[in-house]
Amino acid sequence: MGSAMRLSRLLIVLLPVMLSACAGVGLDGGADRHLTSAQQEFVVVSPEPDHYAWWLRVEFHPFETEVRGIPVGEIRRTWCKVTEFRRELFPKELDADLESYSFAVDGNFDHSGVAQSALVGAYETCSGDRGLFVLVLAWPPNAVPVVRFVEAWLGERQFAVISRRRRDNAIVVAHCMSCDHFSILKWSRSQRRFTWLPAEDG
Repeated sequence: MGSAMRLSRLLIVLLPVMLSACAGVGLDGGADRHLTSAQQEFVVVSPEPDHYAWWLRVEFHPFETEVRGIPVGEIRRTWCKVTEFRRELFPKELDADLESYSFAVDGNFDHSGVAQSALVGAYETCSGDRGLFVLVLAWPPNAVPVVRFVEAWLGERQFAVISRRRRDNAIVVAHCMSCDHFSILKWSRSQRRFTWLPAEDG
């Protein structure tokens, strides 16, 4: 009887610890990000060379098969995995660096009156090649989203943030942080499509 009581008391003491571990909450009360192993492995920052900025050392391992409800095969037929960059997928220690930047921006970039989103992320082809993509989606009322534009850059270490330039509604894709390496995507009224502006027009 005494052994049973001691066991019961031990379970009472250990139960909160066990529940905290299962819930992903630390003993200090701070909640983790509840990431799966695939989500945790999406962003891998190499320790070397340590004098490089982290965005030059980062690799992305996409693990999803759709972006905002659009199957990966409808974006590019040769792609098998795709993951939109999202703040919660990046290591917590990078939060301060990313605080002033965005991976997605909303607007009406082609002046059609239809709501649109521009975003960046990582893709992996069915043959295993990885890289960065920029995607512009349109959201027609009472309809499924439509791909309006997609561009891809091959390379495992491809990073980007995105913003909207207010003066002309252009999409600015910055390939680093606090630098002048960026690309500008804008709707061409004459060509009726999105085009990259020449560097001198940026």
